[in-house]
Amino acid sequence: MKCPHCGASIYDDINRCQYCGSYVTPVQQQAPAQQGQQQPVIVNVYQPEPQTIHHETYIYHTEPVSEKNRLVALLLCLFFGGLGFHKFYLGRVGMGILYLFTLGLCGIGVFVDLLVLLFGTPRDGNGAKLKWS
Repeated sequence: MKCPHCGASIYDDINRCQYCGSYVTPVQQQAPAQQGQQQPVIVNVYQPEPQTIHHETYIYHTEPVSEKNRLVALLLCLFFGGLGFHKFYLGRVGMGILYLFTLGLCGIGVFVDLLVLLFGTPRDGNGAKLKWS
């Protein structure tokens, strides 16, 4: 069935258009067929057709990926970890200053950061995942 207002395809058992929000009555659905008139086709170019499965609209969210490189952060942590250069690179300035004054939390913080950069899911200062290349 087509909506008489915007021309979008809607299900027969729904009385409201999911695109323009107008209500469709059974009289409006059968009026063009009874009169023998052909309705103009209106294409909705402003709003894409959502993915519908069993009358439910699914929206897929992707996790943000940082522009920072994981390999660069790993090398900075390996060579200059005690000075916190990798924390400054990732946008975590407060932790970088802490690493700078404590020499990487006496080396323990640097070791943990190396393990996270190698085997974990490291994130930048905004919470986005780091990319490998």
